[in-house]
Amino acid sequence: MYVGSGYIENNVYHCYLKDYLGNTRMVATPTDSMYQWLSYYPFGMLYGDRGDQGRQQMKYGGKEFDDKHGLYLYDFEARYYDPALGGFLTMDPLAEKYYSTSPYAYCANNPMNAIDPDGKKIVYITRNSKNEIKQQYTFKNGYFVDDSGKKFTSDDTANKLAQVYRKILDSDNKELIHKLRTIDRSKNTHYIEKGITGGGSKVYPLGTSEQFKKGEPIGTALHLDISLENKRDFELAKGIKSSDMSTVVHELQHQYDYDIGNMMDNTGKSSSENPSEIRAVELENIARALEELDLRKKY
Repeated sequence: MYVGSGYIENNVYHCYLKDYLGNTRMVATPTDSMYQWLSYYPFGMLYGDRGDQGRQQMKYGGKEFDDKHGLYLYDFEARYYDPALGGFLTMDPLAEKYYSTSPYAYCANNPMNAIDPDGKKIVYITRNSKNEIKQQYTFKNGYFVDDSGKKFTSDDTANKLAQVYRKILDSDNKELIHKLRTIDRSKNTHYIEKGITGGGSKVYPLGTSEQFKKGEPIGTALHLDISLENKRDFELAKGIKSSDMSTVVHELQHQYDYDIGNMMDNTGKSSSENPSEIRAVELENIARALEELDLRKKY
């Protein structure tokens, strides 16, 4: 059983000791200071693997080494990586951003100073008392996690957001799943943070005015307010109940529209005259139907 900084096997904790790039260099146990010792060439090929080699496969970059059937590849989540070639087997989904670099290259051919974790694109951020970004967490396997893979559970908004995402992915609704997967796997980055309590949720575009005018796909910054105060205000204004899922899904449509370059018809008004708002309410009503809530008829 993996537990972030190591794993438990036969009721014994095995601790990963990693270098500055996140490569597993040693596995230690309470009774054996060197259960496994690992050395690599710069691009990940092993030249030293001492100890119990058959069980522990989390190695270069902290990724799983797949040596079954003679593959000898690393599973970098989005793509398989071949350490013998020093490159990936499939093209980088963000290749258009790095046109001067091979789409198969590993961390721009600079493995001594850079890493290429996985390319996830839904990022939840927290801020300090000075309103500066304190930490970033990426959405993975139904949860927001830090760089070490540890689940982020101390923020109520992040927990509720992850719960909604899990509910979407566990549903049978293809449209909701498609739109969440689109922003999750996008070449654009979609940031999310806790909004002002009672201030409502708002999606801000992350791009130039020129990109917006041309209808180019861009990322977003969502200030998400799923507080009790905001739900109460919504119920008073619209006459129907609000939920975490209905709020998140409404904003998901705006994120999706920005991501595919479909916000040129946005008038900036929260009314039935705004096509982008109509689309958001339509998607929200799909979520409401799943939760057996009254459908929204007012904008």
